[in-house]
Amino acid sequence: MLFLNHSEIVMWQDRTRREGGPRHDAANKLHAWQEYVDTVSDGWCYWASAPRAAKALQEIVNGTREATDASVRKALGPIRACCTRHRLTCPF
Repeated sequence: MLFLNHSEIVMWQDRTRREGGPRHDAANKLHAWQEYVDTVSDGWCYWASAPRAAKALQEIVNGTREATDASVRKALGPIRACCTRHRLTCPF
């Protein structure tokens, strides 16, 4: 399973800041999700459902999946489903 920790997510935010576009948007959304998960659970690294829901977003950020506006929107679906399933407010 792909797992980006907090430091890696911040690193990808910094790396993609100059280029902007969908990949940077994905990095920002992934960081928002990770921070939100840290506030409502034991933490990003301990709650397997959260990183699993963000798998597609992580793949976009690290470049193993194509970064388009449509792919970012599609990658948010499992995160929204995770929020619904666990009765959380989606952070975006």
